[in-house]
Amino acid sequence: CRIPLQSGEIKDVNIGIYPTAFNSVPTITNPLVFTQGSPSSTLTCTSTGSVATTVTFMRDGTTVGPLRDGELIELEGAIFQLTQTVTSRSLSTYASVLTISQDLSDVVGHIYTCTVTNVLGSSNPEPLEVIGIQTMGGDQSLTVGEMNIITCSTSLDISDIVWIDEMDTIVASNSEGVQQLDLVFNPVNDSIHNRMYTCRITAVAVDQVTNKNPVISKTITIQVRVPRPAITVSVISEGSDTAGESYFLTCIVMEEVVGLTNMPSLQWLDPSDQVVADGEGITIGQIQRTDTTAMLVLTFDPVRTSHGGEYTCQGTLESPTGTLRNTSEQTVTVQIPQPTVTVDVPTDPLYTGTNVTLTCNIVLNDQVDSPVIVDVTWSGPGEEITNDTLSGIAESSSPFQSMLTFAPLNSDDAGDYTCEATVRPVEAEFITMSLPGSGTGTVIVQDLPAPQVEIGPEGPSTAGSEHTLICRVTSAENLFSSPDVVWMNGTEELDSRDAIIVGQAVTEGSVTTRSLTFNPLRTSFGGMYTCMAAINISDASVAVMNDASTTVNVQIPAPDIAISLRPPIAGTLFIMTCTITLDQAVDTPVVVEGNWARNTTFSLENSRTNINATRRDSEYAYVTTVEINPLSSNMDEDDGDYICEATITPQASEFVTEIT
Repeated sequence: CRIPLQSGEIKDVNIGIYPTAFNSVPTITNPLVFTQGSPSSTLTCTSTGSVATTVTFMRDGTTVGPLRDGELIELEGAIFQLTQTVTSRSLSTYASVLTISQDLSDVVGHIYTCTVTNVLGSSNPEPLEVIGIQTMGGDQSLTVGEMNIITCSTSLDISDIVWIDEMDTIVASNSEGVQQLDLVFNPVNDSIHNRMYTCRITAVAVDQVTNKNPVISKTITIQVRVPRPAITVSVISEGSDTAGESYFLTCIVMEEVVGLTNMPSLQWLDPSDQVVADGEGITIGQIQRTDTTAMLVLTFDPVRTSHGGEYTCQGTLESPTGTLRNTSEQTVTVQIPQPTVTVDVPTDPLYTGTNVTLTCNIVLNDQVDSPVIVDVTWSGPGEEITNDTLSGIAESSSPFQSMLTFAPLNSDDAGDYTCEATVRPVEAEFITMSLPGSGTGTVIVQDLPAPQVEIGPEGPSTAGSEHTLICRVTSAENLFSSPDVVWMNGTEELDSRDAIIVGQAVTEGSVTTRSLTFNPLRTSFGGMYTCMAAINISDASVAVMNDASTTVNVQIPAPDIAISLRPPIAGTLFIMTCTITLDQAVDTPVVVEGNWARNTTFSLENSRTNINATRRDSEYAYVTTVEINPLSSNMDEDDGDYICEATITPQASEFVTEIT
């Protein structure tokens, strides 16, 4: 048959033709062969002739089939499947194998018949009564170098019993009639004995139906196991796995096969599968050895939270069969130690109405070097107050802090306050949370004292100038709200108006100031001034007040005094005029008296001299005159310096001071 290929080549295929046996009726050439097994057994029917179209098996007269190659049917609780193979093409020999999937006890004890049919006809039926055999041991796994015996036995009358291997070579036989045969391996050899063996029994004719010597076989598979040396690895933990403590992992590698010249070696691997080395609180000891063991200690001193993870001890042994490795894992889960907790209470007296803060200081062991979360719970007299959550990495120089603030403090807040802290890891796979730690602080509440009120400066001030009074109110530290500060004049609360400026209250720390400015200061402003400070905090049921008073004494300023005179001509009337002008800040009734004086020994009191009384010339000007009539021509009489003095006296005002 010549076939052109796509590549352009020509392929010749030769066909073999065997006319001798091709056109023949099937003939069953050998007795049926039963091979027992579990969970299925087989029945083999060997025939010659043209290709068999169908093969018909019967069990106790009941037809199984007919079946074609590969077909499967179910009958009487068994599953039957046919497989046909060519065993000799030149002789047209075929093996039809019926696989029976059923418990062996239900397969044996039946008579099976095989008939082969093709287009030319059918073979004569070939019967077989199936009888079971036993082997002791079944499929075997044998160890090289050891002795092993497998026994095949039957209760039948037999003519032959043999052990054959997978090449149909007889490896053991026995005398005729002996009903058992041992297959002996002494010693087991890996290259020779690792194969399949079959116990085959030829029975004496057992009944009148078949009148044949049935061949019964059972196949077992021998799996030879080569002994290999092995090592076991185990880990023992000691100490405390709490951060800051000492913890030890001891790895022990043991050789299971005694007599090897090599000793096992071992090493520790960290959670990232790197060989552990000394450092960061970890120490690797020296390997200690005995005849069959090696031991290596991994020390954590002190344990850190960053040490958490899975550590692997790896043992290695070089043997004639190769390198052996075994491992043992040990999970190190680090316990966060209980934190140290203290509560700081302010040392100053704690007054109602003030803001008071308690500070909870949470100090962690310095071996807690992983990110953590601190859960804080504050509790007061008889109840839980609040929760807080802190996070970060612990530092001994900067502890975690949680604040509890009273704004404002009430008298009912007195008592003991407890801060409880529990530390848990951010990543919790190899770190466990701490036990709670707690600290307590005591709050002692006192009544809020009245504020201290001071006014300055004191002393007289001159009308017409700027004059400022400062009210200084000192309250308790951390007051919830600043005191209310007002200026009073008598019963009148002052506010800013003409020439009076009331400043805004300014609070810095515990001191509140408020100014009262007179610009300009007038004589009418003289009097008593009071600064009142009141603290009212309703949330704390607090109401306290205090005041201070000061007197503003106004000094009348010196007036402007001017003297005017006519030209002094002897023998004529000579007039000198003294004008006294008051400051406009003098806005209260006053008495102005002008007085004349002369700096010589001569008196102004003579017949020629007349001093007129002081009179008011305008709102703020007063005038007094001296008349000399006639003016003497004698220089010694009228020549000289004349002085005008003014005395200003307030009318009925105790807070205004006169001036000359």
